Amino acid sequence: MTRAGLAAATAVLLAAAAGQAQGPTPAQVQAALRDVGQVEATGCSGSGARSGTAFVWPDEARVVTARHVVAGCQTVRVRFPGRPSVMASPERELVREDLLLLRLAQPSGKRPVVIETRLPPVHARVAAVGYALGAPTPADKLLTVDATNVEPGQKLRHVLPDRIRATIQANGPWSIETGIVRLDGNLLPGHSGAPLVGPGGTVVAVGAGGLQDGAGGVVWAVRAAYLPQLARAPVVASLQALSRPSSLAFADQAPQAQLQSANCGTFTLARSRTVPLSVLGRDTDDPRGLQQLLATVGVALRPRGADRFDLWVDQASGASIALPEGTRLVNGPVGCVAAVSPTVGFNIVTYRATATDPAARQAEIQQVSQAFEYGFMAALPGLVADPSFTYMLPLFRPDGFVVNRKGARRDFQTGFNQAQTDYVFLTHMTRGNTYVGVSAVRMNQQVPIDTAMACGSGQPNPQCAAYHAAFADWARAAVGVHLSTIPPI
Repeated sequence: MTRAGLAAATAVLLAAAAGQAQGPTPAQVQAALRDVGQVEATGCSGSGARSGTAFVWPDEARVVTARHVVAGCQTVRVRFPGRPSVMASPERELVREDLLLLRLAQPSGKRPVVIETRLPPVHARVAAVGYALGAPTPADKLLTVDATNVEPGQKLRHVLPDRIRATIQANGPWSIETGIVRLDGNLLPGHSGAPLVGPGGTVVAVGAGGLQDGAGGVVWAVRAAYLPQLARAPVVASLQALSRPSSLAFADQAPQAQLQSANCGTFTLARSRTVPLSVLGRDTDDPRGLQQLLATVGVALRPRGADRFDLWVDQASGASIALPEGTRLVNGPVGCVAAVSPTVGFNIVTYRATATDPAARQAEIQQVSQAFEYGFMAALPGLVADPSFTYMLPLFRPDGFVVNRKGARRDFQTGFNQAQTDYVFLTHMTRGNTYVGVSAVRMNQQVPIDTAMACGSGQPNPQCAAYHAAFADWARAAVGVHLSTIPPI
C-alpha cells in the first residue's frame, strides 16, 4: 500500500473510531441538566396530576414538551432547577407527532437548545435529560442509537407489534407514521418531553412514549426534525384531552416531592407511582394467566379492580415490581424483602449477569434462579407444585424477555378442625443480563377446615365473607407477583 493509501485508510479508521465514541460530553450534559424544566400539570382529565420534561426552544420564553403530558389539564407550570415554577400556556401543537410548544408567563432566562434535524450517527450515544419518575431534580440516562437509524429513518409503525400498532392507529396519541429515533436502552415515565442530547450537545429527539404504562421500557423518541414545523404550526388557545387514555403514553406520572428509592441487592429500585389494578392489568405480559389468577383469588379483592399497587422500577433495565400499596421494601443479602401482613411477605432477588457469551450468561442466570427456588424448598419442606399456576414452559417474547411463573403449596392439619395452608407463588423474569425473581410467600395461615371446604366449593355459608377477607393480603401479593415484568422493547 502506498503512503497516500495508508494515510487514507488510517483516516477512515480514525473516523470510524470517532463515530463509535460519539456522544455528548460531560460538560454538555451538565449544561442540559441546568436548563431542563419539569412540567407539572394539574386538573387533568382522567388523573389528578401529571409530570414530564420540557426544554427551552426556540427562545427563552417558550419550551417544548410532549403534548400528551398536559392534554386535557387545567393548569400547567414549568419549574427549572433552583427556581420557582412559572405558569405556562399552550401556544402551538403537532397532534400527530405529539409535540407541544408552551409559552411561559415569564422568560426562563435560559439559552435555547440547538436542534439537529439529521439522524445521529449509528451507535452514537445520546443522553435523555429529564425528571424520570417525577423526581424533583433532573438526571441523565445514556442510550445507544441502533443500526436501524439511517436516512430516511424509522417510522413508529416499524417498531410496534401488530396489536400495539392497531391500538395506536385507533386511539393515538401519535400517528404511526411519526418519524422516530430508535434507541437501545430504556426510558421511564417522566421522560416524556425530555431532550435527547446527542453528539455536539444538540437535541436530536424528544422523549415520547413507551410500551408499558408506568413500568418503564424502551420508548420511542420523536425526531427533532419536526420542531421547525412545530414553530410554524397554528396558534391554539387550549388543548383537547386525549380521545382515549393511552396505556402507551407516560402521561400519568405524578410529580414527587421526594422520590422514594430502595436498595435491592445490587439494584436500586425507584417507586414510579401507584396504579389501580384496573389500569395496571391492561399491560400484563400474560393476560390469560392473570385472568385465571383473578378467577381464583378475585373474591378476596376489591370490586372493579380498585386494589392499588406501587410500581418499583429498576432504571437500568426497566424491570418493574408491583407491590400492594404502602408495602415497605427492606434491603436483604441478595435482594430485598417486604412484609405485607404477619402471614404474607415478598422475597425479591436481583442479579446482573457478567458473562457476555449468551449461553454462559443463560447458565449464570439459571443458577441464580434455581437457588432462589431451592431456598423455598429448604424453608418449607413438603411444598408440592401447583399445576394450576405453574407454566409448563417459560413464555418468550421477541425482544429477548423470558418469564416463568410457578406455584407451590403445602397444607397440613394442626388441630381438630384447624389446618395450616402455606403457598409460594413466584415470577422468574430475565432479559439480556438482567434477572429478577419475585415471590409472594404465605406462611402460618390457619383456617377452619369445615369453613375452608364449604367456601372453597361455593356452598352458601355466612362465614365465607370473613373467610375470604382473611386472604385479601395474600390475593394482592399474588397479583403483584404476576404483574411484575420487564416491559417490551
